[in-house]
Amino acid sequence: MQISEGLRTRISTRAFLTDPPAEDVVHQILDTACWSPSGGHLQPWKVIAVTGAAKQVPGRPVGAVSHPPLSGG
Repeated sequence: MQISEGLRTRISTRAFLTDPPAEDVVHQILDTACWSPSGGHLQPWKVIAVTGAAKQVPGRPVGAVSHPPLSGG
């Protein structure tokens, strides 16, 4: 894919399905995201995946939710 094609065909998503993605899909997305550039590699990627009831806790900072890491990967 040419850069110009990627820029012309990219989309912004603001509506999401209610069903969560499969765990292996999340792993694939994060594995692919590792190849994304950052400004001079100065901003390390930090990802927190929250599932289940922890998503529903209002007013609680995401970092305060403690869950075991995703298996595999």
